This record gives sequence, structure tokens and C-alpha cells, in this order.
Amino acid sequence: MAAPRKGPVTTRGAVNRDRRGVYNWKGESFPSVTTVQRQQAKPALIYWSAKMVAEHVGGLCELVEAERMTTTQLLTVLKDTDKLKGVPWSKRDDKADIGTTVHAVADLINSGGVVDPGAFSLDVAPYIRAYIDWFGRWTPDIEALEATVYNRRHNYAGTFDAIATFPSMGGRKLLVDFKSSSATYPEHAVQMAAYRHAEFIGLPSGEEHPMPQVDGGALLLLGPDTYTFYEWSCGSREFEVFLALRHLHGWSKSEPVPTELK
Repeated sequence: MAAPRKGPVTTRGAVNRDRRGVYNWKGESFPSVTTVQRQQAKPALIYWSAKMVAEHVGGLCELVEAERMTTTQLLTVLKDTDKLKGVPWSKRDDKADIGTTVHAVADLINSGGVVDPGAFSLDVAPYIRAYIDWFGRWTPDIEALEATVYNRRHNYAGTFDAIATFPSMGGRKLLVDFKSSSATYPEHAVQMAAYRHAEFIGLPSGEEHPMPQVDGGALLLLGPDTYTFYEWSCGSREFEVFLALRHLHGWSKSEPVPTELK
């Protein structure tokens, strides 16, 4: 009788991260990778935020044209600037919810489960179908899924999406990042380099599981009923960039206070 397949290493549901973006592990504090990366300028994010608000307002205007909203109601909505400013973050949270569902589906599929995309909401189902198509095409053997990693030497932590071996790629083991977006950005490579150079995975039991060695990185962009799969550099060069950001982040927390001259 064959031995049951061992599930992937995961820390889902057992991560201690506070609202400041700081992980806590055995009494030690580690700033998150994404928090450190906020030191990096992201001009594309400014344009994306403006686009989200513009599309939201455009949608409201279409409601007026379709006589499903009055001009007075439109003006009332447009005057609520606090809600308009929150539109990009609402869109971001929607994407995060989709990502959370995709991770749960990945766990189920890797364990041999069968997933029916029709069981999910209309906004999530197309992404689930895209993931199922990717999984069927590339047949990854997932070793670790949604696991939190730590680096004591450089003092940071973060949660990567997956580490998988791909028989169709000659058995290469890759660190895989899932994104429900339509474009790649340089910071994706920096983020994966930080995960790749972590020292250990902090398991719910308190055990420190050595960070698996990988052959490289890959980025899976999931869209509605489609996906694009990229190999992505996340070596020493990208890690040097992350360490520069980590140094800047540390400085920003202890920057000198000016003294007034009299």
C-alpha cells in the first residue's frame, strides 16, 4: 500500500503579524518584506490609484446615463472625497481576497482534491479556472505553500506563495509568486529575492525549518480565465537591492532629529 502523500509545508493561519507590518517570532520582531519595500519609489502605483478612481467615477456617470442614478445623487457621491480616496484600497483588498481564495484552492489541488470553479462567486471563478489550467499544464509538485520565512542576520520576515518542483522543466525547483494582476514590476523580483535568501520557515510548532534551496524564481500572473507564467530573476543582484531598502528602512526608524540653532 502506497504511503499517503505528505502535504506541503505551510504556516497558514499561524502567522503573528501586527498592523505595522511586523512579524513576531519567539519574542523577536522582524519587519515584513513588503513593509521594507515601501522605501522603494513606485511611480506606477500613483497612476494605478488615479486610474482606479477615474474608472469608478466613469462607472457612476454610466449609471446616470442609464437613468439608474440621478445627477443629484452623483454629485453627493462625488462630494464624499474620503470615499473616493479609498477606492484604490478597496480594489486592492478585492484582489487580496481573490489571492487568498486561490491559495486555498492550490492547497486543495496539491492534496489531490477536485475543485469546481462553479462553486465560487462570479468574480473569483475566472481566476480559479486560470489556476486550474496552469496547474494542469505545468503539473507542479508543491513542496511549500504560503509559508512565513525569517532572516535573523538582516532582520526581516515575509510570507512567500509557493516552492514547487516542475517535472516538465527537468525537475527544476522554483520559488513561485502568484499575482492577480496584469503586469510585472521590478519590485516583484526584489520581493522574491528576499524570500529566497531567508534562513528558515517558522512552523506553527515553533520549529525552524531550513529554507529550501531553489533553482530560481517564477511569477504566475493570474487573470480572468487566463494566465501568464514567467521565469523571474531573484538572485544576489536583486537581494542586494532589497538589503539597500532594508538599510534605508532601518534609518527611517531612527533618523536624526534636527536641533534648532539659536
